[in-house]
Formats: sequence, structure tokens, C-alpha cells
Amino acid sequence: MEDLDKIIIHYDKSKEQFNKEFPKINSTKFKDSNVDLVPSLIYINDIPFQYNIIGRYDNSTNIWEWGWVNEFVKNKIYYTAGLLKYSIDVIEEKDALIKNILMNSKIQITNKINIDIILAITLRFLSSFGFSYIHVIKENNNICKYYILKMSKDMKW
Repeated sequence: MEDLDKIIIHYDKSKEQFNKEFPKINSTKFKDSNVDLVPSLIYINDIPFQYNIIGRYDNSTNIWEWGWVNEFVKNKIYYTAGLLKYSIDVIEEKDALIKNILMNSKIQITNKINIDIILAITLRFLSSFGFSYIHVIKENNNICKYYILKMSKDMKW
């Protein structure tokens, strides 16, 4: 596993690129599939992306919850659930922090930077599967849901 500093730099560059491509989000629509092998899509300003749910954060309780905890449609968490599987195989002591982050289904957030660390780790691991951006949607006053996005195969910039 590479240094956390490099992982965070990769995340910051991705965030910057997303904000450049989408300085204003006028619409967000979902085209969900309940079939395991058919990806669910999110349309941001009518541009389609495949997505997986990373997780959600409740600022009233300061609890981060990984997406696989409450999502029952496999295609929405297929890749992010791979992080849990990966964490089981981590055996090097130097990677113990990342293992701990990935293995805990719910995490008490004591500092908001910890959410960025979670998102950075997720992006770094899943970028090898073509995921390149993270998008957040506020569900209500307390809960934000985080999605990882990859360009839909039929879409070209």
C-alpha cells in the first residue's frame, strides 16, 4: 500500500478535476438497476456515470457508515464491498490503519478530515476499476451520501 500522503494528493486532484468539470450541478438523476450485473447510473447534468455507494455520514451522530451496511442491491456496492474483502487480506503491520478503517462498518468521526481520508482510500483502490470521481448528495439536514463515479462506457467527453 502506498503512502497515505500520495493517496490524499490523488484524491485532491480528482476533487479539483470534478469541480472544474462540474462547477455547477443543475440536475442529478438516477437510473437504477436491481439486476446484479447491470450497473446503476447517475446522471449529473445529463452526463451518465456508473456508480457505487461508498457510504454515508450523519453529522448529528458523527457516524460514518460504509455503503455495504444498508444497501441490498449488489451492483450498487459491488466494488466498494471489495474494500472490505481487501481489508481481510491485509497482513502487514504498516497497513494496520487502513485495515482498521476498511473493516469497521461504522466509524465514529472525531475530525472531518477523517471523511476525506476514507474517501481518498476508496478512490485510490477503485481507480484501478475506472472510478475517477466522488460525488456527495445531501439526503437531509444531517445525512450526506457519498458515491464513487466512473464514466459510463457509452459516454465520451
